Amino acid sequence: MFGDPVTNPKKWPEKPLSEFIEIIIDYRGKTPKKSNKGIPLISAANIHNGQIDLSYEQYISEEDYKVWTTRGFTQAGDILITTEAPVGEIAPYPDSGVYQISRRVMALRPNTNKILSSFLLHTMLSKNWSQRLKKVTRGSTVPRVLKPDILGQMIPYAPMNLQHKFDCFVQRHKSLTEKQKSLPNQLDNLFNSLLQKAFKGEL
Repeated sequence: MFGDPVTNPKKWPEKPLSEFIEIIIDYRGKTPKKSNKGIPLISAANIHNGQIDLSYEQYISEEDYKVWTTRGFTQAGDILITTEAPVGEIAPYPDSGVYQISRRVMALRPNTNKILSSFLLHTMLSKNWSQRLKKVTRGSTVPRVLKPDILGQMIPYAPMNLQHKFDCFVQRHKSLTEKQKSLPNQLDNLFNSLLQKAFKGEL
């Protein structure tokens, strides 16, 4: 959507995703030992359509969690992306609770001095992002995307004041978006509404 002159008349400059990310947490190549209880796991199966569905339950023991998390702890504000089976499902890390991501999920922590988590989330949920990511997806039997290819994707660099306005819109409508089955479409509507107000001088 960001390349569309109707929704982006100022055509913001684009930069690689890597320039906006402060921390990457990636456990690919490691498989956690499952437990009957403990710390919930967020796997690729739990991420769909912009949201995390924890009805599919898996756990890692608290003892293993302490040993496992050598690559960093995920936290609210992180953006999760599936790297394999399926590729490119995006969701925000839960606002509360402790979880462990599995080997097919990567957590990206935005540098909030450059980009707000809500704005980056919307960008990565857009059709434009999805289409670009498909072009760098590898493998036919088990599609996957590599970290360098994800971090190389281009992100529009919108002014911070507009990002903050968008974040206010998201927070104001948070209860509504959480009830929606299609979070990407809901965010698109919010973003387009914001842009219309911005370019009419109503903000």
